[in-house]
Amino acid sequence: MPSKESLQEFWAGIWSEPKEHDEGSSWIGDVKEKCEDLTHMEKVVIGVDDVSRVIKKSHNWKAPGHDAMNPLSMLINDLKCGYKMSEGQAGLIPHQLYLDDLKLYAGNKRQLKKMLEVVEKFSDTIKMEFGLDKCAAVHVRKGKVVEGAEILELLNGEVIDSLEEGGSCKYLGMQQLLQINSNDVRKLVEKKVLARVRKVCKTYLSGRSKIAAINSWAIPVAVYSFGVLKWSKSSLQALDRKIRVTLTKFRLHHPRSSIQRLYIPRKEGGRGLLCLEVMCARQCEQLRHYFVQNRSEFVEVIQEKNLAFGALDLASVDLVEFPLMSLEDRKQEWRGKELHGRFLRVLESQNVDKEWSTEWLRTSGIFGETEGFILSIQDEVISTRGYQRHVMHQDVSDRCRLCRVQNESIQHVCGGCSVLAPREYLERHNNVAKVVHQALAKNLKLQEEEQPYYRCKPPQVMEAGGVRLLWDSEMVTDRAVEANRPDIVVIDQRKKEGLIIDIAVPLDANMERTVVEKKRKYQPLAVELKEIYNLRKITVVPVVISTNGVVLKDWKKLMETLPLTTNHLKLMQKAAVLGTANIVRKTLAL
Repeated sequence: MPSKESLQEFWAGIWSEPKEHDEGSSWIGDVKEKCEDLTHMEKVVIGVDDVSRVIKKSHNWKAPGHDAMNPLSMLINDLKCGYKMSEGQAGLIPHQLYLDDLKLYAGNKRQLKKMLEVVEKFSDTIKMEFGLDKCAAVHVRKGKVVEGAEILELLNGEVIDSLEEGGSCKYLGMQQLLQINSNDVRKLVEKKVLARVRKVCKTYLSGRSKIAAINSWAIPVAVYSFGVLKWSKSSLQALDRKIRVTLTKFRLHHPRSSIQRLYIPRKEGGRGLLCLEVMCARQCEQLRHYFVQNRSEFVEVIQEKNLAFGALDLASVDLVEFPLMSLEDRKQEWRGKELHGRFLRVLESQNVDKEWSTEWLRTSGIFGETEGFILSIQDEVISTRGYQRHVMHQDVSDRCRLCRVQNESIQHVCGGCSVLAPREYLERHNNVAKVVHQALAKNLKLQEEEQPYYRCKPPQVMEAGGVRLLWDSEMVTDRAVEANRPDIVVIDQRKKEGLIIDIAVPLDANMERTVVEKKRKYQPLAVELKEIYNLRKITVVPVVISTNGVVLKDWKKLMETLPLTTNHLKLMQKAAVLGTANIVRKTLAL
């Protein structure tokens, strides 16, 4: 971004230099005469405050816009000169004008000089100069460029040279001469797209932000050419593949993870990357529909001359629907994979809340490399011994390297190994439980602010104003109770109410069973505590979140029972999935 000093110097050289405009030029009167029949707009008074308010809203690095160039376009059109695509005024192309980029088309050299004189007089009147270093003339006869053609001389003696041999001009980002060199421009587009993808991948953005940056900064480079350049299906698939390879190179995407999941929105459990093949088909379909339905004479001439060479094939009368892979098609392909589709089948099960279960994908802010690793765990493509033996068909033992008993699948490593239970699983469980404990402590006014779960060390007992909050404490009862050490216990003597909260981080398939077991397990303790503390009501609240961050549909009810918010859910999911990733990485030495 340019510095403040360079901006001031640049604009001071343009706007601070006084210019005497020729207000008596003949063309001004001609334009006024043509505009007399137009309805005048009501008078608008613009004050200093109005200008100041607009300037404050605009970015300080953006340039002021160019003055309206419509009068110049009107003057050129009045000459009735230009390139004729067909008979009649509709088939005449005199010029193309975009801001300060002007292309003139003429049937012969005499017409071109006549048009240049009008442009030169207009420019001289408003004190706008020709950028002769960017100007060039191209002479075409019978479809071929005439080399060594005569130079064009302006009224002030300056000359416009002919385009050099093998040269081309750039208009709206496309290098072109008699036509756009599609192969060269496609290669340039691919190179620029991949360069931008690499730049995004090198940043320290989160996974979601990296995908959003690729969608908004890299993908539009290719989308801009859709409908102008003719892209084959194989070319688009190849470019999509190169983008995935780049993501894999920077560890944002596992090479064996689900491809379709990459293009599915995050609220559905995917990554939200835009697919170039789909974007091209959709844009070409929309552009073609617009031109075919447009009944202006100029568009009809374009349709007539387009034949079948253009990217939109406007010469064909019937609209050809481009085949698009719908979201449901992608989900069906993802769902149909035995390993990849297991996570989606869990998300779509009857008792799972899909919206809350994918909350961490949309808002957690996990780094892209870590996010890619977590999703490869969910896709079950991590190279465990079971995967090596049964999927890769390698001659290795499929027994767990730690417990030596069970088959070493990714599910076994995440939540089924007895060796990992006393330490690694417990640490993940405690991190999730700390989020709940901190929320309760703040809500009960036992502490002012919540601490990050990875820093806090909850005290065993917190008490104030008749409220007691216990963490991982063994409860003493009159009668022996087998399960007497829940994760969190709240005794509120003011309201005569209590809570027994136990947290679990099971595998996806064990969530519903875990909820039932927790309620049954701590019901005897609830009866004892109710009698001991003379409580009116005590509730057993199991908080269950899977190793992959999945939650059940009763989460909303749980939020009403406990002082938990969406932010707490996000933190709990983050603690669970990061804990799972850490366990897998350390166990398999990845």
